[in-house]
Amino acid sequence: MKSKFNKICIMILSVLFLTGCVMGEPPIATPNPDFAVNLNQSEEEIVSPTAPTAPIAPTMPVVGGQLRVAMPIPTTLNPLLNSDPDVDTVLRLIFEPLVVIDDDKRPRPNPAITHSVVFSADGGTLVIHLYDDIFWEDGSPITSADIAFSIDVLRFWAPETALHRPNVANIASHAVLDSRTLQINLISPTWAMKYMLTFPIIPADYYRNVPMGNLTAPRNMHPLGNGPFRFLSYEAAGSLELIANEYAAGGAPYISGVSAMILREIDGTRYAFEQGLTDILATSPYDWGRYSVMGKNRAAEVLTGHFDFVGFNARNPLFSGFGARQAVANSLDLQTALQRYYTQADAAIVPINPESWLAAYGLREHRYDPANAAAFFAQLEEVQQITIIVNATNPQGIGIATILAEGLKLAGVDATLDILPFAEFAARVDSADFDIVVGGIVLPPAPYLGFLHEILGYSSDELSLALSMVRYAQSESALTQAAAVAQHYVAENLPIIGVAFRRQVLYTAGYVHGDIIIGTDDIFVNVADWFISTP
Repeated sequence: MKSKFNKICIMILSVLFLTGCVMGEPPIATPNPDFAVNLNQSEEEIVSPTAPTAPIAPTMPVVGGQLRVAMPIPTTLNPLLNSDPDVDTVLRLIFEPLVVIDDDKRPRPNPAITHSVVFSADGGTLVIHLYDDIFWEDGSPITSADIAFSIDVLRFWAPETALHRPNVANIASHAVLDSRTLQINLISPTWAMKYMLTFPIIPADYYRNVPMGNLTAPRNMHPLGNGPFRFLSYEAAGSLELIANEYAAGGAPYISGVSAMILREIDGTRYAFEQGLTDILATSPYDWGRYSVMGKNRAAEVLTGHFDFVGFNARNPLFSGFGARQAVANSLDLQTALQRYYTQADAAIVPINPESWLAAYGLREHRYDPANAAAFFAQLEEVQQITIIVNATNPQGIGIATILAEGLKLAGVDATLDILPFAEFAARVDSADFDIVVGGIVLPPAPYLGFLHEILGYSSDELSLALSMVRYAQSESALTQAAAVAQHYVAENLPIIGVAFRRQVLYTAGYVHGDIIIGTDDIFVNVADWFISTP
């Protein structure tokens, strides 16, 4: 049995890549086959963070105690049929995935269950090798047949909206080679398929005869898994109760149990945490001053996939050329904006997480240059009218948009700033009724630039080629090279102006301790190492 893992996070893919929401945050849409993107739907009010001294943690872990969390009403407790990201977060306490995302956003075999994932030379086939002596919570062995069954559930029985269904879209077939080895044949050869193996697996013998079309069938509401905790009970109007799993593939946890309070509205997670009804909350780092005086711990933080940017409507003839896009970039005093509104974020030129192993270096920067901006707009035949839109519940975005509008006016542009309620903002983006949009998108650890075309209408042969190279890279080195090409193209040609990737913090009650680590979309990546010092 493998030791407890850490510094990992789970991500999902759609077409190639898909990400889910983080528990405790407002729902933020993610790349999916229909690409229904939610640009900065809701953010917390900016408060200047302080750094008071956190409570002193015990030096030695103790066994026992109960961790209290929150979750919405689930439609099912089968992780492969579930469509709710916040429910998925809690189900990760019960189920392990095949592949995890390391702290450099690289996909790696889950050390709890997966020995290796080996690709053929042409990238068209991969072979998964499981460890020996790994078990489900009932003591039965985890086998390659369980992986095959899980793939089939996602391919043939999971609802269209199931979070993990897109992960298997590129699988043509599979074959069980032995009890610990599974071969997967791909439709399109791609090394990026490794990112898609982040879905959980379920035991075939337990679920085989379950009617998957019935989300609330008894066994779909009584999960049996391989994670640090196992199912104890569920009451729809009460809670989901879990207890420590002695057969946990990654090692038994210190904490004896988890109680997930069922909330009718997941937005109630903040209230529940502040009232002492739950023990954890993942939210903005700007809340540290607020929670420190409540005796809460700032337990861990992570640079998320939430990327803020200034986007151009490429359908507008003005922005079909590079000159106007560069002039807008020259009109934006980005350094001032970052210092004023993004003290808890990492500046980023392109939509690749700066902490990713794929992040390129030496990217071109288009700096604040008001004289160059004014010169460009002055040589046009008429004064340009440019409308900037931003979501009214996104204070950082409003700050960026305000500075940009002021800069454009100084450059001789008739700039209008529309601060819109989210519904109207989303409708304007969807109908391309804007010139410039200030917003954001939650991106996966892997490179995903499809939103440049899907949302903003931008296209070019060079970008299409670069994205094709990324999608069909057949080795790790080929993906690194292709991602670098795509990043340099974006930095040079400015289909967007990159702003920053945001950070997220996990706040905990003062009695929750341990070497706590959180991932970009999984706050429980090393929950087995957490412990509670006081009931």
